Amino acid sequence: ERLVNEFDFLVLPRPGYHVNDLATFGPRMRWLVLPHGFTLIESTHSSTEVRKRAQHDWAADPDDANQLRSLEGLVPLGVIGFMLRHRLYRELAHPNEQRPVEGRYGW
Repeated sequence: ERLVNEFDFLVLPRPGYHVNDLATFGPRMRWLVLPHGFTLIESTHSSTEVRKRAQHDWAADPDDANQLRSLEGLVPLGVIGFMLRHRLYRELAHPNEQRPVEGRYGW
């Protein structure tokens, strides 16, 4: 509740969900209005599905997760690249493995 009262939130419409009045969720909710010429990539897939597929890929191939091929077409290629570089969701497939401590600059 404190966050909702102290910060502005930009809200994106989600396919399959309709909201009549954002104010019912808090005083500082605003619809995100994209500048002319900008578009969003919409998907009906959930982040849970992305994590599940990534976990499966990391479990099958602990070194490079088969390049997260199961995510192709689900998320943009740039996102897949980021996930591979930072080994996102690898710990879901290998929970007992310690992650290296990141340095000052995040690597």
